[in-house]
Amino acid sequence: MKKFVNLKLKKIFIKLKLIIMKIKKIIPLVFIIAFLFGSCKKKEKIEIKKDPYLENFKELVTLAIKGDEDANSKLTNLIDITKEIHKPQKVVIDSIQLNSATFFYVILQYSEPGYSRFALYSKNLKLFLLDKSLNGEIIFTPVIKGNRKFIAIDESYISKNIFVVRRFSLYTDFKNYIPLVFRTFLSFTRPEGNITQEIKLTRDTIYAKIKPSPEMIKRGFNPKDTIDYFIFDFAKMKYISKYDIMQKWIIKEINLKSDNIAK
Repeated sequence: MKKFVNLKLKKIFIKLKLIIMKIKKIIPLVFIIAFLFGSCKKKEKIEIKKDPYLENFKELVTLAIKGDEDANSKLTNLIDITKEIHKPQKVVIDSIQLNSATFFYVILQYSEPGYSRFALYSKNLKLFLLDKSLNGEIIFTPVIKGNRKFIAIDESYISKNIFVVRRFSLYTDFKNYIPLVFRTFLSFTRPEGNITQEIKLTRDTIYAKIKPSPEMIKRGFNPKDTIDYFIFDFAKMKYISKYDIMQKWIIKEINLKSDNIAK
């Protein structure tokens, strides 16, 4: 009797073991199926809401650069439509938060001098800045120093067909007045050497370190003139240097080339 009971218990134990083994096989399979079916579900699309004011601004700029007078008028004559209409090489349109206010900006880059533009508008299309003096490749970069935000524009272009010039400009907002507060050259390259200027921006002062090549020193650049600084003048609303070493040297070099051409 005892043997019979033990045999019966042994059979029950074997059955239980087989059931457990089956369950162990089924559970991973359930997880795999769930994963496969779960991954097949369509991901929900995340819709990014477009700013209707910005979209309207983009449309007006697109029409203006094609010569549409009405659109150009709404943009306070962004384009000079009295000139021949050309297709820009690059168009950048976006918004920027500038010291507590939102502005729309547009950069139009043309190969023809005098056509390029950098402009800033409010949401209701009030013009705050229109710079027509830009040349060559134009790069836009926001710059933050302390609690003040600047817009930096970096230009690279060829002057007099032989000089490679890089120029740097800063703009900022002073209670809804957005002036050009700083402009200087960062580099000037000619067949006989080059000169560069590194700048460090603080809220009230811009420090500059000038590096002339040996060829530039031979051309008359004073090797002692390697440090310059620009202090913010609140009356003129811009950074000003007493010396402006880099600017004066490069303008002199360009004017010498112009004089030689005239001769």
